[in-house]
Amino acid sequence: MNHAKLRYKSSCILAEYSPEYFRVKAGNYELEIRPRVISLKGCEHISVSTLYRGRKKAVYVKHRAIQSYQVDECRVGLEDELNVGYFTVKVTETSHGSYLTILTPGSFLSDYIVVGEDITYIQLPGGREAYFEKLADLCTIYVV
Repeated sequence: MNHAKLRYKSSCILAEYSPEYFRVKAGNYELEIRPRVISLKGCEHISVSTLYRGRKKAVYVKHRAIQSYQVDECRVGLEDELNVGYFTVKVTETSHGSYLTILTPGSFLSDYIVVGEDITYIQLPGGREAYFEKLADLCTIYVV
């Protein structure tokens, strides 16, 4: 398991990764990506839309606003981009907010994931189906 600190707003969020998974952690938010399974702690609502005449599917997961770690926990080794061969992560700051884009390997059955301040967007190939399970504030998305 490898670790990295990603710049997020004026502080940071943590990333853990290996060839089998990628995890993003903040004070009240955790996203874990594994082959065919995406888990999100801190979720409130899930919806699915079909895009581009059925060629893509969009999964929207509404969650509480992300509380990043304190500045003193993030002093050294902050990264804006992380490329580990099987995952690529890019932090983007705009006037509309901060975003984290995660490109996933093909075996994980998702195209990419965008983590916003209060919503997470997951793009899937149109031929895939997404099934959801919600227990308290833990949402699990199964991709088949």
